[in-house]
Amino acid sequence: MAEIKVTSKVVDGLKVGFILKPEKKRQTVDDLFTDDELFRTLTAFIFNGVSNTTPMKGVRRLTRKLVSLDNSDYRGTDLEFDEAEYEKYLDSYFSKIEKAQLDELVDMLENMNYVTKSGKNRAFSQNFLNEMAKENIRLLDLRNDLKVSKLLGKRYGKGLDDTDVDDSVKDKKSAEKRREKKYDARSSRLLGAFDRSEPALYPSILMKHITISGGIITIDTEGYFKEIFKKEGYGTIGTGSFQFNVGGASKATSEDEKEEEDEDSKLDREAEEQALEDFGSDMETEEGIEQKMLTKAENYGQPVDQLVSLVILDGGKYELFVFGEKKSFNSNSRDENMEDVWNAIQDVKMPDKKSLLDIIRSQRKSVLKDTILSFITPRENKISIGTATITLKRKEWKDEEDFILWLTKGAGSEQDKKVIKDARKLAEHLMKIDNQIDAIEGSWNEYKTDVPFDRFFSHLMSKQRKEMVSWLQDLITSVKDDKYNVDTPIQQETKPVIDAEGNRVLDERGFTEQEVVREGKIQVERDGKKVDYEPVYDNHEKFMELLSTLRKQLGNSKITEGLNVGQFFLQEGKRVDLTLEELQKDVLDALKGKGNWQTYKDEKTGESAEFRMTTNKYVPIIKYTSNAPKKMVIDTKLDGISSREFKRGRFSESRVRATDKQKKERASKADKDDSDELQLVYNEYMALKELIGSV
Repeated sequence: MAEIKVTSKVVDGLKVGFILKPEKKRQTVDDLFTDDELFRTLTAFIFNGVSNTTPMKGVRRLTRKLVSLDNSDYRGTDLEFDEAEYEKYLDSYFSKIEKAQLDELVDMLENMNYVTKSGKNRAFSQNFLNEMAKENIRLLDLRNDLKVSKLLGKRYGKGLDDTDVDDSVKDKKSAEKRREKKYDARSSRLLGAFDRSEPALYPSILMKHITISGGIITIDTEGYFKEIFKKEGYGTIGTGSFQFNVGGASKATSEDEKEEEDEDSKLDREAEEQALEDFGSDMETEEGIEQKMLTKAENYGQPVDQLVSLVILDGGKYELFVFGEKKSFNSNSRDENMEDVWNAIQDVKMPDKKSLLDIIRSQRKSVLKDTILSFITPRENKISIGTATITLKRKEWKDEEDFILWLTKGAGSEQDKKVIKDARKLAEHLMKIDNQIDAIEGSWNEYKTDVPFDRFFSHLMSKQRKEMVSWLQDLITSVKDDKYNVDTPIQQETKPVIDAEGNRVLDERGFTEQEVVREGKIQVERDGKKVDYEPVYDNHEKFMELLSTLRKQLGNSKITEGLNVGQFFLQEGKRVDLTLEELQKDVLDALKGKGNWQTYKDEKTGESAEFRMTTNKYVPIIKYTSNAPKKMVIDTKLDGISSREFKRGRFSESRVRATDKQKKERASKADKDDSDELQLVYNEYMALKELIGSV
């Protein structure tokens, strides 16, 4: 692992910077917690749901920033950053944390005041911590139903369906034994999956309900869940024996059915978001961090619609991702690499049942695995079932020569449709800005200002986009302040009313009473003299409306960051008879200037083509589309089957309640809040696991 330096320059709010060194991965949990800010913050985050101490308050936002750290955070600094190496540190640290004993982590956190030994900010009662220590409970163990059940002194429920046990036989004891044997043979994994919103995965049974034909994978989730619910003793779906509620699928809103967002409202929202940024808010929003992390996932993991992808790297090198497995082609010869890539792509086969099972069981990250698992993963104790389909489509070339030509010309970037589309959208938006500027210019003389419009326009367009938005907001605010003085341009100076004892006198509302000490017309300095103030503008409402609309338009997200808006308007003649086509060409040239555009010349025909060579770009080789099952919904949270205590367990089934001994032990070892605190810790542990992306 390479050395990485993290300071307040790249992570706002980080009080103490840290350096990640390769030798840290060999340190103990104790040493890392004492010496490493990143490790300590990640550990504390898992317990932030049970504590709100001063040290813990900074942990919540700081953790999300640290986890989402990427190259963009290091721009403008003299520090080096390797994102791939940083992710290795995160994975290494998280692995150590989840394998550490819970009671030991709590003790460390108590010593540094992240949690307290007692009170509202404590993490578990002392008796419960002692029990954790006795059982060597780790964070990792919170995913084990049996260990959690034992820890809580409860039994995790199992299905009660015994319909295939013959009660008509004379030997009732024998039937009861068979019933008990059958019950003991069942697991709690099915309801455990529903409680935790994890895949209800029974691989061998799942494969029985999967068919593959011509690149189409069909999954009969209705048949699958019928079998596993029956297997685990919850009856047969669609019959009176089924122990849960079944209803029609919730109506999914299609794209066509979605109500289109009003353009003006959208404009307002986008502009307000920009305004928050421009007015000095240095706090990254949750949405911003989340989007940043999604972008990061797109850049450094397979995009969600690609199963087999080719990555173009610098220096004529490539990477091929095949269902989650990476193959590198990094020889010094570009031609050799392209030939090897072609051969590797020819070896890629559409998955059959065996390979699909291997993908599902593999610990590798795979979009195909995630998609299949999503069809059998409950949400809020519910699952939609029916028929799910995945359609695979492979990119084809006539021969190796055709492939080499395609790869040489930027892997399909010759006709950069996205850039052209972006240029069109941006040009259309800039035309709206131009029309708004025309409206302001047409009414400029109504505002009775000595400032000529050209001066206003040139001053505005000389700024960067964010500066434009901020400057316009300041102007709008000043005009708004002027408005309040149009009718009564009077200035008052007041002071608090003080009684004989020197105390402030309060009015009937409880506010300090004020008395006027000076009153008169507002005075301003002009040419070295104090003169009565006269409002500059008369038509305030109209002026503010025009300026506000312009501010919103300039704050719109369609304007790519780093693109100078003024360049399209300040040049001589640009705003005279401006057309959309001309503006689109100017925008396209500006966008092209941001990329590595190259020219390919065919030696045979002499024809040349321009293309943009983009590195670290995923090019799909096999893509997919999917349709989720929607026939019916199973709701396992109904009919009082869910737990009232630790929400991951179904402890209310008849015949499986806690014994008197278990209840006694439970009462002696823990208090009533331990169960809830355990749930909170588990939730944050899984949240951090997802943020880091650990498998």
